[in-house]
Amino acid sequence: MELPTPTPTPKHKNCRELLQELRITSEKAQELAGRLKEQNSHNEYIERKRVLLTCSMCTELLSMPYLLDCGYNICGGCLKKYQEAKVEVPFYNKEPLQCPVTSCEQEIVFCSVRNHVLDTVVQTFAKEKDSTVRKPMLLWWPGAPTFT
Repeated sequence: MELPTPTPTPKHKNCRELLQELRITSEKAQELAGRLKEQNSHNEYIERKRVLLTCSMCTELLSMPYLLDCGYNICGGCLKKYQEAKVEVPFYNKEPLQCPVTSCEQEIVFCSVRNHVLDTVVQTFAKEKDSTVRKPMLLWWPGAPTFT
């Protein structure tokens, strides 16, 4: 004897529709979670990039960055302020400056190098984030020849 197939009642239709709706909602939730994960990864990347492009002294985006012997980059203006606070002319009578970053104790030699590549990267990053970079200050190193 064969059992009759039950005919769907309105209650069964609602259950099927509800299950279908739950499946769709679950798929949308998974898709949204994936997008959120991508966005968080992107935000973390941007934050890491911002940290790398930040002056170790003033904690703002680097302005006219200079590369110190120890590998730290600091703003030309921050380097100037630091040298003015620490050095009196004539420079050759004084002990060499140390890196202004507190965790570093390496000496700074006569001429730190302007980091033009990093300067370009900072400018590009600032434009992408609708930020501005402080205007650079003229850097003068005590004991260095002056040109008129």
